[in-house]
Amino acid sequence: KVNGFSSGPCNWAELFSVTTKDIIQQGGTRRGALMLMLWDWHPDIEEFITVKQDFTRINGANLSLCISD
Repeated sequence: KVNGFSSGPCNWAELFSVTTKDIIQQGGTRRGALMLMLWDWHPDIEEFITVKQDFTRINGANLSLCISD
């Protein structure tokens, strides 16, 4: 146990977005594709839903919301 905490799904999403958009490219002709999903019961769901309003944060990924039944 390290008594720490995660930086949250939006910070991880931003890292994956940058990696996919800028590093993973197919022969320089097309960037990688990335879909990030988060369940509706997650504590950070409101931030996840609104994070793309800041166009500088996650612009290399599609975000999806998983709805529980």
